Amino acid sequence: MLQAMRFRLSTKGRAAFTLAEVMIALAITTFVCLSAFALMYQLSKITLRDAYRAEAYRVAQQKIEELRGGDVSAFTASGATTITSSMTTVSSRNTLAQFAYAAVGQTQRVNFTRTVASVSSSSTFIELNVNVTWTFDGQTFSIAVPIARGV
Repeated sequence: MLQAMRFRLSTKGRAAFTLAEVMIALAITTFVCLSAFALMYQLSKITLRDAYRAEAYRVAQQKIEELRGGDVSAFTASGATTITSSMTTVSSRNTLAQFAYAAVGQTQRVNFTRTVASVSSSSTFIELNVNVTWTFDGQTFSIAVPIARGV
């Protein structure tokens, strides 16, 4: 019968692993640990990217509420506005990771650029897009939220 690992008898009669078996087990354990750490790193990046996307929707929502709250003459396209977010992840030993707004000097700051673009208009309604773009980890992301209002 074949066994996964064979024990060798030493001269003193005790069972032991060979050096080759120990080295192979160490290599497999190292590979598994490095793979797990790489996966955890990627998951944390994805989580932070999604948190910035949620922040971008919050930035767009602020402008939408401003446009809806004003009179019809204020419901127009506007140029680019830069909003700096300093949202980072924070965690402590006894709490789960959560997102917070960091101090001004800390890293992980993302600049959001918000524009309001005219999509279409008629005598009865005006349609605009609130666009928000940001760069995170060398990639540029954007969202567009449509908004319409009767004249």
